[in-house]
Amino acid sequence: LNTERLAPLVAIQPIYTLPYTAAKNIATIAHLHGRKLYVNMLAGGFKNDLVALGDDTPHDDRYVRMEEFTKIMRGLCESPDPVSFEGKYYNVSGLKLTPSIPQELIPGFLSSGSSDAGMEAARAIGSIAIKYPKAPGEEEDVREEDGPLDRQLARVADRPRHAARRVEVGGADERRQECDRGQDGVADVLCRKVRVRHVL
Repeated sequence: LNTERLAPLVAIQPIYTLPYTAAKNIATIAHLHGRKLYVNMLAGGFKNDLVALGDDTPHDDRYVRMEEFTKIMRGLCESPDPVSFEGKYYNVSGLKLTPSIPQELIPGFLSSGSSDAGMEAARAIGSIAIKYPKAPGEEEDVREEDGPLDRQLARVADRPRHAARRVEVGGADERRQECDRGQDGVADVLCRKVRVRHVL
């Protein structure tokens, strides 16, 4: 099966790996397959997973960690120059990704999080924020400081129809069908307001 327009969307949780490792994996896929990835940065996860990993980082601090992780990884992916960074969770000095990623294969960035901390982190790392869906009419307006809607969508895909959608697992069948139909439903509202969603 060959595709021309689809691109993989890969979720990355900082507690599971290191910024250099993630960037190296992205570079490997780019060089082996000539394929651009989109990366969905996660700050949290299933509670049992975090407990099993001994991660008791407070909610808002997890977004600080995600922001630092992404700034390092993004620096490695987007520039052939060495990356230096000093933060609360990560410190690197003169770190360089070799071989570098071709300009046309540099990944796009999204981030999951509906809280104020999640939205602030998304703005800090220049990603599209993925918010959990609300009922039609309850969605907030797009923030002007996030830039024009067309530019926000363009950071995710070449055309708005390529935006992913998230449908809540265990949600009502009627709601899922409404999203799939896209007729005056949640999907259309969220696409217009850059509430990007995955279909599970």
